[in-house]
Amino acid sequence: MKKLLSKAVILLFTCMGLYSFSLAPGGEGYEVYVNGKVMLQRFGSEMNKPHTIRFAAGTEQDQISVRYYHCGQPGKNRVLLVKDNREKIVREFQFADAATPGAGMQCKVSDLINLRRSESDVLKLYYRSSEIPEGRLLVSIISDKQVAAVRP
Repeated sequence: MKKLLSKAVILLFTCMGLYSFSLAPGGEGYEVYVNGKVMLQRFGSEMNKPHTIRFAAGTEQDQISVRYYHCGQPGKNRVLLVKDNREKIVREFQFADAATPGAGMQCKVSDLINLRRSESDVLKLYYRSSEIPEGRLLVSIISDKQVAAVRP
């Protein structure tokens, strides 16, 4: 009886160990960089959390880079959309199909900030691709004269 019980326990732990690993490679998520520094990372369930990046005067020449990960697959027909407060598209940045998963998409902060109609405008940066045709909100962008770029 002891042998049967010990074999059952070993089998149970072996099964639990095998089922604790996922067979699906990669995962969906994205990263936003400013001048090569990670400002925001969202993966899995965190992708729906609100996020804002604030830029100060003098940061117009900074470079924003976005990397979007499609569960280990390269993105096709990639577009960064900029929407205003009324959810109207004010600019589209189109990028070539990615050769590798998570290939970066770059633009200057000035390209975004110059799209504001007033100082109080909040712009929203979206990602759209063949894999996500409806688009996904990545980050809201605020610009003011007193605060440097901050991590959300």
